[in-house]
Amino acid sequence: MVNINIDNFLAELMLLAVHSLTGMACLHFGYLLTNNNLGKLRWGKLPKNSWLILGLFFSFCSHAIIDVIGTMYTYHPIDTYESIFSTLFYVILSIIAIIIIFLALKKDKIYAYGITFAMIFDIWDHLVIKWSNCILNSFEKGCSDVNSGILYNLQLHNFEWELLHLFFEGVERHNHKEIFVLVEIITLALMTLLVLFLQKRIPIIK
Repeated sequence: MVNINIDNFLAELMLLAVHSLTGMACLHFGYLLTNNNLGKLRWGKLPKNSWLILGLFFSFCSHAIIDVIGTMYTYHPIDTYESIFSTLFYVILSIIAIIIIFLALKKDKIYAYGITFAMIFDIWDHLVIKWSNCILNSFEKGCSDVNSGILYNLQLHNFEWELLHLFFEGVERHNHKEIFVLVEIITLALMTLLVLFLQKRIPIIK
């Protein structure tokens, strides 16, 4: 019988709303750095879509930063369904994430690229690596333990652990304290305001 443990993946999805908003904001930052208010390139020799390349790079890197902060200061239990509170919290955040992605794509489909690149860490590690482990282990252990197997070193999240050990060694983690849902709620609110501000003041002119 296949034992597929999806708690790690669900825990990552709890940050999907923040990752999505960050990916959207990063596209605007890329645009801001390469184009002026009239939508003209700041430097004539730049490729026309250089803003998108830069924005996608920012989106990709943002995942590690968000996860490192989230690992210490947002509520993410080991077992996503360990209590009614954690289950409800996960469901609400998932609904919010779906709404954000729907509205983003309705506003401009270009946001799909930023959101996708902001989630490449999870797509690669929890889908590609995890299921590859499943196949290599004949569906015995690979699905339930993404942090094992010959593909372990190919996980992008390893970079996050290096950042944690390098800059936050010994720092107390609060990710199992329910009160720290406030951190994610506040972050969501601030990121929403930031994206709305960027859409109004620094619109992406394609």
